[in-house]
Amino acid sequence: MEPVGPVIPIETHLLLGCCREADRANIVAHSLDQLRAVLSESFHSHLIALAEEIRSSGRLLRSLADGSQMYMGRVPFMTNYLNVLLPCLSRSLDDITAHYEDKTLSREIRWRKMYNKMTEEAGGLPLPQRFVLYNHFLSLLKQLLTRSASFDLNTLEVLRTRIVKLREQRGVAGRRVEDQYLTTWYNRPFDNDTVSIVVYLSSADQCPYFLLRTMQNNTPWYSLFGAHELCIEREGSALQLKRWSRSEQCSKLWAALYFLTWEGK
Repeated sequence: MEPVGPVIPIETHLLLGCCREADRANIVAHSLDQLRAVLSESFHSHLIALAEEIRSSGRLLRSLADGSQMYMGRVPFMTNYLNVLLPCLSRSLDDITAHYEDKTLSREIRWRKMYNKMTEEAGGLPLPQRFVLYNHFLSLLKQLLTRSASFDLNTLEVLRTRIVKLREQRGVAGRRVEDQYLTTWYNRPFDNDTVSIVVYLSSADQCPYFLLRTMQNNTPWYSLFGAHELCIEREGSALQLKRWSRSEQCSKLWAALYFLTWEGK
């Protein structure tokens, strides 16, 4: 199939980005745990602090993505803020990974170089505190999403300015999240647009993904699986997509898409 252009709304791009970066945050935090296991105890406190803040980033990103399904009408209010944060957070995870995987250096030197260089490039902000900044920002976005009485717009704007400055220092000021993730291959509504399926190629791992959107009580709900996670087969005029259930240890129907016309065998 030929790409038909980026037709997925920016809000969906960003929420998918939250899920993707949450997964990456967990992987990076685990790598730091492995690094700590082989370094002397004198390095442990900073490594523990950094790994825990990165894990918190992952939890907050997941919470935003999950909460957006209950507060979909509020998602546009935080779109611009997410578009400020995600490229910067993603770059930080990339940089940590690059330092960690530099096998030309000893593990101790990798850690020292990672900590010192990333602190220096952030204007002296210690590396764990960089993720404290991200997490404070994400916490405020969650308050914005849920209309919390504790939400403080002035604080959010102050943090946004700090993150924009960090983006400029790292050379990511012009990047936009939606440019780096999706190339849409297929977009098709079903049942008067109460169900839609989008197939896209992710530039993050060069794999195709299926995004299913359903409407329940006028609220959109999203489900996402990679093509490698689905079994796709035809049953009469329906295309059945099945996923693996880890809890039940069997395949389960994820979506059944019915077509008015189809080719015979």
